[in-house]
Amino acid sequence: GNFHACSGVIEKLHYASLLSRLQRVKEQAQVINQAMAELATVPYLQDISQQEAELLQSLMADAMDALEGRKTDKERVWNTIQK
Repeated sequence: GNFHACSGVIEKLHYASLLSRLQRVKEQAQVINQAMAELATVPYLQDISQQEAELLQSLMADAMDALEGRKTDKERVWNTIQK
């Protein structure tokens, strides 16, 4: 789609997944928090559609799940989006 703001965030979330596999939990949390901060600012920096707002909500919920240690990487929203 035309929602370019998420591309850098998705890269950060993939990096966080790698950090998780390397058991670098503190660094993973920092990267996820940075990604979430970026996601939170998107609606204020550009006009987004309802579909894009739902994507933001899904990404933020998935990031919170990652911080809490839920789901496997195969279930991550950002993996689905990238495909």
